[in-house]
Amino acid sequence: MKSLAAAASTILQLIYVLALFGAIKPTIELIQNYSLYYAGDPKMIAGAISSIAVFFLIGVAIGLVGVLLAWLVLRNKKNRPSWFLPVSTFFAWAWMVFVPIGTVVGVLILRWKKPIQ
Repeated sequence: MKSLAAAASTILQLIYVLALFGAIKPTIELIQNYSLYYAGDPKMIAGAISSIAVFFLIGVAIGLVGVLLAWLVLRNKKNRPSWFLPVSTFFAWAWMVFVPIGTVVGVLILRWKKPIQ
């Protein structure tokens, strides 16, 4: 059971990281194509930005479920697999990219690494 919750938390938070990196390429393409196609048309730019934001926020919502599972795994030392501490540290730093909510989530994950006895 402990490995199942840890694995589910890892997969759900990995979706967040993939959404974070997946939003970079469309943003760069939007900036590059701005001068070619979107010049003078704010509706096209707004549509592209909103589609990028929706894609990213869906990943964040899924990742927050993973954070709740991480909290359940990290709060008890005997129910925590040994591989989960380095993985949760990586995700804590990844969450800090999403300012300001992600900064709070990342700091909480780093604090939760100290088990409750």
